Amino acid sequence: MRPPIFICGTGRSGTTILQLILARHSRIFATRYEGRFIVSPGGLLELKRSLLAAPAVGRFKELLLGEWYQKVYRKGTPQEYVGGLHVDIGREELERLVADLDQWLAGALNGALRSMIEGFYGPLVQRKGKARWLEKTPTNLVYMPELYRLFPEAKFLHIIRDGRDVAVSIVRNFWPIGDNPVVEQKFHKVPRTIRNAARFWRVYLEKGLELACQLPPEAYKEIRLEQLIAEPEATLRDICAFIDEPFEQRLLTVPLRADRVGRWRQVFSEQDKADFKAEAGELLVRMGYAQDDGW
Repeated sequence: MRPPIFICGTGRSGTTILQLILARHSRIFATRYEGRFIVSPGGLLELKRSLLAAPAVGRFKELLLGEWYQKVYRKGTPQEYVGGLHVDIGREELERLVADLDQWLAGALNGALRSMIEGFYGPLVQRKGKARWLEKTPTNLVYMPELYRLFPEAKFLHIIRDGRDVAVSIVRNFWPIGDNPVVEQKFHKVPRTIRNAARFWRVYLEKGLELACQLPPEAYKEIRLEQLIAEPEATLRDICAFIDEPFEQRLLTVPLRADRVGRWRQVFSEQDKADFKAEAGELLVRMGYAQDDGW
């Protein structure tokens, strides 16, 4: 099987649209919803850090067969939907995979985790007639070195977006990432304000850029959402070359909304601008997003 692809980002940065595009490729499989079982709290990497403590193993199985398999999201809102792994895998098949986990865990730890992941994705890739799998969970960003140790052949695509537009999306929607042990600051229950969203973007992006330095250049690539929207074919050809896949015209069939770029200009008040600048203005400039905005 061809090397896996991990999409990562700060959340609200374009990870989903990149997944939708690459999943159109004839050789790439991606689950419809985030797998969550690798990097989310209670997932495989947390299981690894617990050194396979029995409560952690039990919690992992409970989550995998429970809310990760099927859950109602945004309940009671017009955006309510039922998501999870059930869209791509049957419960009996997932239960067999869970039964195999104990046998895998009897061996080397990294090998066991890799076997679990490949045991999940492998049959789905073959069933769909694809050549490799793609996993998109924004939190992959802060676990890249650990994922690379499990899959040293993997490719990491880090999509970056203007933090001001990320902040607008967060305030209008939801916090994209909860607390986790890699990022020390707490975000799960803080109010959805522009200032807190700016801090979220800065903390996660800075941590991701720091960890990216631990990956070799051939494993890691940054993509700007703005460039993907402005020059989709050129950007996607570049991505395909990086992941060593032929470019396909079908990748251009996913609609890209140009109005998602620069939305902050219509939304930010003067106080919002001041709050964002105070919290993340330096990083915004460093990333090249504030050159012509009087920042």
